Amino acid sequence: MIHYMDSSAFMKLVLREDHSDALITWVESGSPDIALSELVVAECLRTARRLGPQIVVETRAALASFRMRTMNAEIWRWAGEIDPHSLRTLDALHLSVALSFGAHLESVVTYDKRLTEACTAYGIRVLAPV
Repeated sequence: MIHYMDSSAFMKLVLREDHSDALITWVESGSPDIALSELVVAECLRTARRLGPQIVVETRAALASFRMRTMNAEIWRWAGEIDPHSLRTLDALHLSVALSFGAHLESVVTYDKRLTEACTAYGIRVLAPV
Protein backbone atom coordinates (compact mmCIF):
# COMPACT_ATOMS: atom_id res chain seq x y z
CA MET A 1 0.00 0.00 0.00
CA ILE A 2 1.19 3.48 -0.93
CA HIS A 3 1.27 6.65 1.13
CA TYR A 4 1.25 9.75 -1.06
CA MET A 5 3.17 12.60 0.59
CA ASP A 6 2.50 16.21 -0.38
CA SER A 7 4.86 19.18 -0.13
CA SER A 8 3.63 20.36 3.26
CA ALA A 9 4.73 17.06 4.75
CA PHE A 10 7.87 16.53 2.69
CA MET A 11 9.46 19.83 3.71
CA LYS A 12 9.17 18.75 7.35
CA LEU A 13 11.73 16.06 6.49
CA VAL A 14 14.21 18.72 5.37
CA LEU A 15 13.46 21.66 7.66
CA ARG A 16 13.00 21.64 11.42
CA GLU A 17 9.32 22.54 11.72
CA ASP A 18 6.45 21.66 14.02
CA HIS A 19 5.87 17.90 13.85
CA SER A 20 9.12 17.20 11.94
CA ASP A 21 10.29 14.76 14.61
CA ALA A 22 7.02 12.81 14.55
CA LEU A 23 7.02 12.61 10.77
CA ILE A 24 10.66 11.53 10.61
CA THR A 25 10.00 8.86 13.23
CA TRP A 26 7.03 7.57 11.19
CA VAL A 27 9.03 7.53 7.94
CA GLU A 28 11.92 5.68 9.57
CA SER A 29 9.82 3.23 11.60
CA GLY A 30 8.43 0.48 9.44
CA SER A 31 9.56 1.57 6.03
CA PRO A 32 6.23 2.82 4.72
CA ASP A 33 5.98 2.84 0.91
CA ILE A 34 5.93 6.57 0.23
CA ALA A 35 5.42 8.19 -3.15
CA LEU A 36 5.88 11.79 -4.19
CA SER A 37 4.87 13.54 -7.38
CA GLU A 38 6.68 15.85 -9.75
CA LEU A 39 4.59 18.60 -8.19
CA VAL A 40 6.28 17.95 -4.83
CA VAL A 41 9.66 18.25 -6.55
CA ALA A 42 8.81 21.62 -8.06
CA GLU A 43 7.16 23.06 -4.95
CA CYS A 44 9.89 21.92 -2.58
CA LEU A 45 12.79 23.01 -4.75
CA ARG A 46 11.15 26.43 -5.11
CA THR A 47 10.88 26.64 -1.32
CA ALA A 48 14.47 25.44 -0.88
CA ARG A 49 15.81 28.03 -3.31
CA ARG A 50 14.32 30.79 -1.16
CA LEU A 51 16.11 29.36 1.89
CA GLY A 52 19.58 28.96 0.42
CA PRO A 53 21.94 26.66 -1.47
CA GLN A 54 22.48 24.18 1.38
CA ILE A 55 18.73 23.61 1.73
CA VAL A 56 18.57 22.96 -2.04
CA VAL A 57 21.24 20.28 -1.68
CA GLU A 58 19.43 18.70 1.27
CA THR A 59 16.08 18.85 -0.52
CA ARG A 60 17.47 17.17 -3.66
CA ALA A 61 19.02 14.42 -1.56
CA ALA A 62 15.77 13.80 0.31
CA LEU A 63 13.72 13.82 -2.91
CA ALA A 64 15.98 11.17 -4.42
CA SER A 65 15.13 8.72 -1.64
CA PHE A 66 11.44 8.37 -2.58
CA ARG A 67 9.47 6.85 -5.44
CA MET A 68 8.14 9.38 -7.92
CA ARG A 69 4.70 9.48 -9.56
CA THR A 70 4.71 10.97 -13.04
CA MET A 71 1.87 13.38 -13.61
CA ASN A 72 0.34 12.23 -16.88
CA ALA A 73 -2.35 13.99 -18.91
CA GLU A 74 -5.12 12.16 -17.07
CA ILE A 75 -3.96 13.51 -13.69
CA TRP A 76 -3.86 17.06 -15.07
CA ARG A 77 -7.34 16.66 -16.53
CA TRP A 78 -8.72 15.27 -13.23
CA ALA A 79 -7.24 18.22 -11.37
CA GLY A 80 -9.09 20.61 -13.62
CA GLU A 81 -12.43 18.92 -13.02
CA ILE A 82 -12.24 17.52 -9.49
CA ASP A 83 -14.60 18.67 -6.77
CA PRO A 84 -14.93 20.74 -4.75
CA HIS A 85 -14.71 23.58 -7.26
CA SER A 86 -13.26 25.81 -4.54
CA LEU A 87 -10.16 23.58 -4.17
CA ARG A 88 -7.00 25.44 -5.13
CA THR A 89 -5.08 24.24 -8.17
CA LEU A 90 -2.07 22.75 -6.39
CA ASP A 91 -4.27 20.93 -3.88
CA ALA A 92 -6.40 19.63 -6.74
CA LEU A 93 -3.24 18.32 -8.40
CA HIS A 94 -2.09 16.60 -5.19
CA LEU A 95 -5.53 15.05 -4.74
CA SER A 96 -5.57 13.86 -8.35
CA VAL A 97 -2.15 12.25 -7.97
CA ALA A 98 -3.33 10.49 -4.80
CA LEU A 99 -6.48 9.25 -6.52
CA SER A 100 -4.38 7.94 -9.42
CA PHE A 101 -3.03 5.19 -7.12
CA GLY A 102 -6.55 3.76 -6.91
CA ALA A 103 -6.91 0.80 -4.55
CA HIS A 104 -3.16 0.88 -3.83
CA LEU A 105 -3.46 4.18 -1.93
CA GLU A 106 -3.38 3.73 1.83
CA SER A 107 -3.21 7.39 2.83
CA VAL A 108 -2.22 10.92 1.98
CA VAL A 109 0.43 12.38 4.25
CA THR A 110 -0.25 16.08 4.55
CA TYR A 111 -0.41 18.94 7.02
CA ASP A 112 -2.46 21.11 4.66
CA LYS A 113 -5.96 21.87 5.92
CA ARG A 114 -7.64 22.26 2.51
CA LEU A 115 -6.09 19.09 1.12
CA THR A 116 -7.06 17.23 4.29
CA GLU A 117 -10.68 18.32 3.88
CA ALA A 118 -10.72 17.30 0.21
CA CYS A 119 -9.17 13.90 0.97
CA THR A 120 -11.71 13.30 3.71
CA ALA A 121 -14.54 14.13 1.29
CA TYR A 122 -13.20 11.43 -1.04
CA GLY A 123 -12.85 8.90 1.77
CA ILE A 124 -9.05 9.00 1.68
CA ARG A 125 -7.28 8.40 4.98
CA VAL A 126 -5.06 11.31 5.98
CA LEU A 127 -1.91 10.94 8.06
CA ALA A 128 -0.25 13.86 9.78
CA PRO A 129 2.04 12.47 12.50
CA VAL A 130 2.23 14.87 15.45
